[in-house]
Amino acid sequence: MPIYRVTHKPSVALPYTSELEVYRLLYQLAPPIAALFTVREYDDDGDLVGTKTGDVWLAEQTVKQLPGEPEVKEGVFEVFVRILNEAFELDPAAVHALLCNRVPCNERLADHPTIQVSENPVLSDGSCHVGMLGILNGVCEALTGRRIAARWNMDMKDDSASFTGFAEYVPSKEEGLEP
Repeated sequence: MPIYRVTHKPSVALPYTSELEVYRLLYQLAPPIAALFTVREYDDDGDLVGTKTGDVWLAEQTVKQLPGEPEVKEGVFEVFVRILNEAFELDPAAVHALLCNRVPCNERLADHPTIQVSENPVLSDGSCHVGMLGILNGVCEALTGRRIAARWNMDMKDDSASFTGFAEYVPSKEEGLEP
């Protein structure tokens, strides 16, 4: 039976005898925190078999279903998108208003690495504003590395757009970003 040692600092090693125990420990942590841990797997003879960071180990275990665990049907990102779309189906006007509403924010919030803010187009003083989706994307990107986009249906006849829900954000080639 393999043995797993999970360490956060070289001097502290927590021994586990099953993948399920390690999975439960790391699953409770967000991927950026799990990345601070190291998982070392040893064989029955005590020889080191492999070493991975906690986030990589967790991702690999999530892909293969562990015995005794319920099947994971959706991840954190999919839950974000599903709940937003459910809210939109229940009250499209409210969700549309929340999506389109922006409030002024300070430079400290504008400098946050994952929260999305934009320049206020009404004022020319360089001030910024933030909306519901910018804040949600800050959380979602920190947890999953992915962002949510508002989905719009463009009517080319009268050059109008209607809001139709939410989907995964995929940068365009013009933005020069990796999806």
